[in-house]
Amino acid sequence: MMTSTTRRREKKMRRKKRKTRRRRRKEEEEKEKNDNNEKKEEEDDMEEKMRKRKKREGVAGGRGRSRSSSRRRSKRERKSRSRRRRRSKTKKK
Repeated sequence: MMTSTTRRREKKMRRKKRKTRRRRRKEEEEKEKNDNNEKKEEEDDMEEKMRKRKKREGVAGGRGRSRSSSRRRSKRERKSRSRRRRRSKTKKK
């Protein structure tokens, strides 16, 4: 037969265990949520990087997107640019 004090002690222990279990579960969920958020932010950053890179490279023909001035132009680009300028200057009216 259990005494009242033993019963009380066991009850207390059960309550304590339940509390810690609940707290652990909460912490686990919080950690998981944070991990998911970090992963999402990382993916967004990567997407943005890719978008910027695409923008920097420009589209076919070089129309529509502004090219950064710091980027060095290839020989072909420089040639075609001067050719265009020359053509526009000597255009017949």
